[in-house]
Parts: sequence; structure tokens; C-alpha cells
Amino acid sequence: MSNENSTYYEIQWLITEYQEIRKEIERRSKEQFICITGSIVSLGSILVFISKNPSTYYPLLIIIPWILTIFGLYWTDHSHHIFLLGSYIRERIESQINQTAIFKDKIGWQHHIQNIRLKLNDKKKKPALLVWLLPFVYFILPSITCIITYIFMRFGKIAKLPISIEILLILIGIIFIISLIISWSRATKAILK
Repeated sequence: MSNENSTYYEIQWLITEYQEIRKEIERRSKEQFICITGSIVSLGSILVFISKNPSTYYPLLIIIPWILTIFGLYWTDHSHHIFLLGSYIRERIESQINQTAIFKDKIGWQHHIQNIRLKLNDKKKKPALLVWLLPFVYFILPSITCIITYIFMRFGKIAKLPISIEILLILIGIIFIISLIISWSRATKAILK
């Protein structure tokens, strides 16, 4: 009887832990959505100012990489942690529950997802297209494009900020982009685990 009670309490504890981790995953997913929404609103606002009077508001073009990379860093950090939490559920919680005679191999969403990932790796395909492409297409590529556009504007004599400020702003943008690429790489490596 005590063995059954300990198994029951262990399973209840694991289910409670599972529910808390799922809440954390849900919270992080909502924050990822906020990152996308916030970046769209910010980017849209800046582009409206620039389009109304390009000669006055062109310096705003150089801060777009800052905004996109900050939102991108948050997004990729959440992505990385969501995959780590999923791995924890798969490796710790599901494995322990499946070891009991009552639930023998009954629970396993994370195991199922992992099997899909392994099959994709065998076929040399990349899983989770959203995690692979969204940071690059939405956060990294536009940031690089804005810096290049600003540099062309500078050579075209449209940009007139002091050179030291321009260099500082561009370097900070490049540092942000590099940090986003590193974060993106870390998040995509978590998928493959």
C-alpha cells in the first residue's frame, strides 16, 4: 500500500511540475507574440515618420536595427527556453511517469515531437521552420538592410549626421545584429537536441 501511495504522490508531483512548466511555455509564447507585435508597431511608426519627410527623419532609419535586434533577442531567448523546457518535460517528467506500471508508455507528446525531429535530422531537413526563418527574415535581414541603406544615403549625401555619431550608431547596430545572430544560433541548436 505504501508503494502505491508513494507512486501516486510521485505522479501527482510530476503532473503538478508538468503543469507549471506548460504555464511557463505558454507565458514565453505569449511574450514572443508581444515581441513580434511590438516590433511591427515600432517599425511601422518609424517608417511612417521617415516616409512623411525623409530629409528630416532619415536618422530614424539607423535605429531600426536596434529595435529589431532587441525584439529579436527577446524572441530567440524565449524560443531557446521553450525548447529547453520541452526537453525537460520529455527527459524528466514523461520518462519518470512512463516508468510506472500504470502509465507504461502512455504519456509522450515531447517524445513524439523528438522522434519527428530525429526523423527530420536523418533526412537532413531542418525542423521548426518558424525558429529557423523568422529571426533571419524578420529581425536580422531588415536590420542589415537598414544599415546598408543608411550607408548608401550617406554616400549619396542625403545623410548629414556628424561622422562620429554615424559610426557609433552603425557600430552599435552591428553589435546588436551579431548578438542576435549568436542568440539565433543558440536557439536553433536547442531544437536539434
